[in-house]
Amino acid sequence: MSYRYCLADRVFNHEVSNEDIFAEAMQPIINGAVDGGNGTVIAYGYTATGKTYIMIISDESPGMLPLAFKSLFQCIREKPDRQYTIRASYLEIYKDRMVDLLETTGNIRGKKTLLLLEDPSGHFYLLRTMHRANSYTHVSATCINKVLAPTRSSEP
Repeated sequence: MSYRYCLADRVFNHEVSNEDIFAEAMQPIINGAVDGGNGTVIAYGYTATGKTYIMIISDESPGMLPLAFKSLFQCIREKPDRQYTIRASYLEIYKDRMVDLLETTGNIRGKKTLLLLEDPSGHFYLLRTMHRANSYTHVSATCINKVLAPTRSSEP
């Protein structure tokens, strides 16, 4: 029998608030981005396990994305002597299909699958994934584009 291991920096239980998760897991990413770095957050898991719920919004508190954009814009306001360019992508990857959730035309089923390309240096990139948002609420509103279909356990 072979074993596979998955390492995690931290596992949060059901008693931890979105704000606490954000402060520990995402605020350092925001701080690094404001200081000139790049940041990536990935919500990974099976269908209907709460990825959209935790990233967008819950009944009790804002999700990770609204908290991230609120923090990002606050950090920028605190450093008016600097100039920033913000680029954000919000993608869904499901069964070999990748779509841009910031695309505002149609619903997710009608969206074109994004094309993954490789440049001569061996770096991968997606065509047409960046859309600009002038407030964190715009990104949260893209959850309307998300399909919240019931989970089918027999789905291949």
